[in-house]
Amino acid sequence: MDLKKLLVKTCKIFDKLRIRYVLIGGYAGIIHGSPYTTADIDFVVIVDDVKLDLVTNLKKAGWISTENYQNTEELRSFGQFYYNDTGYPLHIFPEVDGFRIERGIRTKSIKIDGYPIRVCSPEDFIVMRLAVWGDEDKIKAIAVYRANKMDMKYLRKRVEKEGLMKRLNWMIEKLE
Repeated sequence: MDLKKLLVKTCKIFDKLRIRYVLIGGYAGIIHGSPYTTADIDFVVIVDDVKLDLVTNLKKAGWISTENYQNTEELRSFGQFYYNDTGYPLHIFPEVDGFRIERGIRTKSIKIDGYPIRVCSPEDFIVMRLAVWGDEDKIKAIAVYRANKMDMKYLRKRVEKEGLMKRLNWMIEKLE
């Protein structure tokens, strides 16, 4: 099964279980115009929505957990799975300060294979890459920046809040 179909399949599970989520990471970058590939799916979730039945539902869909989750708190701290046929990883991150779904990051709904997927804004994708700041992250941030008309007021506000202005300025200088 290809990654796009797995993404949709997983989002349907989240929606069925009423887990509020946002797609982040490399696949969000692809949606926002990054030419770089990814071999995993990353989500931020509202942890209060996550229950152990998520593990059961993901398992039925072909995902295998890398941990033996004994209770909801273990799963809520970080969920990691891989798809049984392909080995593609699935990462489920809890919200953290600055990356909160309802009052921290912008999201929008993008249809993939006709199904609405909640994805972070291109500005928030850049903020996440600036926070990590490896060589690959720099390249992906630049690619998404170039591919989108940025809301610079929002981007600067988010970058300032996260203390990443020096990195944003470096990136913008490289583009001039």
